Amino acid sequence: MTANSATFVGQLLAILEEERDTGHKYVEVSPENLQALSLIASAQPPRPVPPATTAPVPDAPPKKPVAHVPSQPRPIAEVLPQLRPVAARPASMPTLEQVPEIAALSELFQQDTSCPSCARAEQRSLGRGPARADLAIVSARPQQDEVGAAGELLEKMLGAMNLTRRSLYFTSTIRCQPDFVDVDIPDTIPCCTHYLRRELELVRPKVILLFGSVPLQVLFQKRLENTRGTWLELDGIPCLATYPPSYLLFMEQFKRTVWADLKLAMARIAAE
Repeated sequence: MTANSATFVGQLLAILEEERDTGHKYVEVSPENLQALSLIASAQPPRPVPPATTAPVPDAPPKKPVAHVPSQPRPIAEVLPQLRPVAARPASMPTLEQVPEIAALSELFQQDTSCPSCARAEQRSLGRGPARADLAIVSARPQQDEVGAAGELLEKMLGAMNLTRRSLYFTSTIRCQPDFVDVDIPDTIPCCTHYLRRELELVRPKVILLFGSVPLQVLFQKRLENTRGTWLELDGIPCLATYPPSYLLFMEQFKRTVWADLKLAMARIAAE
């Protein structure tokens, strides 16, 4: 399996895990991605065939397989036109370490052993970014939407919003680092949710963007298909749920839907 194929399969597994964790049994896959999965499957080495007891009859020379390359999706820049810049907070925003309450919360979280999964993980942490960011993004797992192809798509989405990663606050519902994959969701969520709520209350962004169904279910006990595009509030902070970049890699038909949600978020930030 090539590196690109491994990345493709890894992103697909992340989406399937998220759908499974929220009770979904089926997902819709575009024809292009079905074709890509078929190509990956056909590229796997064949299983060895046991030796025949009699001399085999020579077969006709096999025909060379014709590779079907999936059509390239439209660049996100074509789907997401740029927004006009909004008034941002001062560039000299404090870091997490400079806010005593957040620093104390981080230290308490590091010492907490109530979550079995986090206690066994090599690394765990709160979010990353300036302590007074305009926009906070909550994903299901650490860096799920920040690396690989999903991360590249996120960069384009942020560029269309006239934002950079350094200006945003990133956090997640599950705090175990990506290299720790044996996570028991029911055991992890109660502990991590307490810290997630307190963390967002202290950072106090102008808007919270929830990437995917897991953060929405954890914080509001609601389903994404019934809530996407609808404003919610967490301790007085406006929250909006939408599809994450890792999902858009396989469900490209939702790019315009996500763009509409991003425009709502930016308009709300400008109005705050």
